[in-house]
Amino acid sequence: MKLDELLQIKQRLFAISDQLTESKGRGYGTESDTFKNIRLSEYLEIAPSEIGVYIRTLDKVMRLGRILTTSEEVVGHEGLLDTVVDTINYLTYIVALRIEKDDKLRRVFLNSQTT
Repeated sequence: MKLDELLQIKQRLFAISDQLTESKGRGYGTESDTFKNIRLSEYLEIAPSEIGVYIRTLDKVMRLGRILTTSEEVVGHEGLLDTVVDTINYLTYIVALRIEKDDKLRRVFLNSQTT
């Protein structure tokens, strides 16, 4: 696969990811807090929000493993693409939640440059 083909795939995956983030954020969050549902583990004093998301991510990784190592194309109601896009989103949520809590990480992230 050529680099430009890979970048096209990545661009499309991230566009799908953005669409899902928008619809889920509106469906599960509120106008003032898109992470309202994600924060439930913190509200209930079970675990920090990013740990709750980490646990959700592990579920997606397990689902991905099952899809890749068996003949099942769909596990539950999710196939490979759904699972990958959800995982991209969950990993992004972890970063966003940490940035929200950690000023140093926020500064590092905002000042980071790609090479």
